[in-house]
Amino acid sequence: INAEYMGVFEFTLVPLVLFCADFQQRAKPLDMETLEMELGSRDADAVGNGAFLSLPLAFLQTHPYVAHQLLGLATVVVVFRAVESFAALRGMKGGEDKKPMPDWAQRLLRASFLLGAFGPFCWHYFFPYLGIAMLIYAIPFLDLSELYLTRLPRARSWWVWKLFPTWYFRGTLVKTADLDPHRPYVFGVHPHGILPFMGVACVATDACGFKKLFPGVHVRGLAASFCFYLPVYRDICLGVGIIDAARATARRALTSGNSLFLVPGGATEALYVDNDKDILDLRRRQGFIKLAIQEGATLVPVFSFNEASTFSVFSVDNTIVRWIKSRFQAVFGISLPLIKSPFPRRAKITTVVGAPVPTPHNPHPSDQLVDETLTRYIDALSKLYEEHAPLYNDRPRTLEIR
Repeated sequence: INAEYMGVFEFTLVPLVLFCADFQQRAKPLDMETLEMELGSRDADAVGNGAFLSLPLAFLQTHPYVAHQLLGLATVVVVFRAVESFAALRGMKGGEDKKPMPDWAQRLLRASFLLGAFGPFCWHYFFPYLGIAMLIYAIPFLDLSELYLTRLPRARSWWVWKLFPTWYFRGTLVKTADLDPHRPYVFGVHPHGILPFMGVACVATDACGFKKLFPGVHVRGLAASFCFYLPVYRDICLGVGIIDAARATARRALTSGNSLFLVPGGATEALYVDNDKDILDLRRRQGFIKLAIQEGATLVPVFSFNEASTFSVFSVDNTIVRWIKSRFQAVFGISLPLIKSPFPRRAKITTVVGAPVPTPHNPHPSDQLVDETLTRYIDALSKLYEEHAPLYNDRPRTLEIR
């Protein structure tokens, strides 16, 4: 299952499936006497006269758990829409022109999502067992480990990670240059694709031997804030060292002796997936360049060949579809590509770690310095692609950097 969108599917589709299943099981021919008992004679007459709106009202009255779930979902949507202007779900809070949201607001958002999206379902179907378990789980769920790096990445070396990249995707990690373990690095992983499976797996875990190839380099990953609103998926991210993509959190990681990896193209790049091209949204992505300059971290380009082969997408050029995608991305910080199958195809993905790009250290870099460093980074990435694409691409592809 597409894990990044699993939470969205779960709290929207599960209630709908339960609604349909329960309706099918309980549905009976229209009985006026029964409706008179549940709705009153006036409403029953309205149904008989064709006012079919009374039918769903009757269902909600006799099935309060459905009404509670819909109310919870509506609450989540309203809260998230209200905080959209703060970019709280897009990993951008705490930028140079914005102050970080206070901890109480962070916890309030997470609690509203957990209780609003999953609370009614757990309460009505599994109370008291799952309901009580959810309340207990809320304690570590609200600890803000993704912001303050308080949870150690103890799951990076688990053997289970080797099954996914090495067996399903037949992935390998290729080293082109040594890295000094005493310096901080910012790894730019490309491309994003629908989901950057191997690019993240090879750097975030030891499934492909990252620790052996680059001893002493301790890496933390950055992910959209919405990933940490999804129960269980949040714990998986924290277990392998992935943290919130807020600027304040990224700087905290670098100043504490860690290196960082991120996917600069982000959610927008997922909408550009093309089986005949590797399309990168990079020329406007100056944030990670500026961060590296400010913190004195060295930039390292990383490219995963055949990442775009894992999914096929529908190409729908429709105004309504584009609007839905843009609003979804504006609120949640993740894209909504139209994939033909929720399951990725098997592909041989090779992740190549390029040579370090010399990066100046300047706490207050000018726009010109950031642009020049970005240009040198793009040149190094293009050279990496040209040298290794003939060796690892499964079909002829060209690199397009936008």
